[in-house]
Amino acid sequence: MQATSASFDVESDTVAVAAPDLTVTKANDVGGATNLGKGWDWTLTVAKSGQADATFSDGQTIQVDHLPNTAISYGAPFVGSTSDVTNWANISCGIVAQTLTCSASGADVTIGASTGTFTHQVSENEEQAVARIQRIAPASVGKTLAGRPPDETVIERVAIGQMVQAALEQRRDGLRGCLIPSLREVALDLVVNPLMGDSMVANVALLLDRAGREALDRRLEALDEEFEGRLTFRRVGPLPPYSFATVEVEVPSFEAIDEGRRRLGLGEAATPGEIKRAYHRLAGQLHPDHNPDDPEAEARMTELTQAYELLTAYAENLQRIRGAEDRQSETCTEPSRSIRFSQEAVERTLLTAIRRQEVVA
Repeated sequence: MQATSASFDVESDTVAVAAPDLTVTKANDVGGATNLGKGWDWTLTVAKSGQADATFSDGQTIQVDHLPNTAISYGAPFVGSTSDVTNWANISCGIVAQTLTCSASGADVTIGASTGTFTHQVSENEEQAVARIQRIAPASVGKTLAGRPPDETVIERVAIGQMVQAALEQRRDGLRGCLIPSLREVALDLVVNPLMGDSMVANVALLLDRAGREALDRRLEALDEEFEGRLTFRRVGPLPPYSFATVEVEVPSFEAIDEGRRRLGLGEAATPGEIKRAYHRLAGQLHPDHNPDDPEAEARMTELTQAYELLTAYAENLQRIRGAEDRQSETCTEPSRSIRFSQEAVERTLLTAIRRQEVVA
């Protein structure tokens, strides 16, 4: 056996390693000054620059900020808007001993190169807002209130109450900004309902499928842990989905229907197609763009449109009724069948509409 040897020439090379580069900017929402009792929010924006992603493993700290600690305390921080951040919901922020810390929690968090950003918000909490009023008010308005009967200081006392109310509402807005997007992720639909008391932060109705119920339970548990018992989460249901739509039923006015068909130049009966063609024909004549010198053109166009919408709704409801009757008798109604505008026909019809509930907030 012979031993062999080999030699290699290795060329020198340089490898550039791009390290993650994060920046943090802080801004307040009051321009650096605020009125007594109104509180404020700090928004901290963490941004990624450079060519490499910044990945933080589960439990690793992303950001630390030492907050002012003189005569002030804070509510629970929460993550707001994000861009190009993987697993942003696993960013957990908390304040201990006036130090704000954000870490990856439950999964790795990756902030994308160049474009990755996330914001989180810190608010002076409502208890501190009230305490601050109680502490500062004597120096500013205490002399005004001291020794004077309540009926002479109504304006001053109302002003202090408004300060407290504004501080509490600001805090609720911040909490809703954290809770509602998180709940929306596990629901098919979400409607924000009015609050039922001053102590309530949010009142939402969620549309869920069967799998969504379990996802909601897990999300509520996660939120409860995040807020460490400072909020009480109450789930009621499942309930019928009545919160998402309203059925409106209205008895049409014969006078309004009759006026509308006359305005469109229709006879005692017309098909849906004839109603539409009559509207378009008259709209071409009455539109304000075609009558720039007529100050009444816009009003006439509005009246024409209202008449068309009323007759269309009447015709659609009448066709719906005919369709139901045809299904029972196993016949078929022709779409072009005329709609009668007689008083008897109108008074036998109900106008129905299903309207999506508007989001309150």
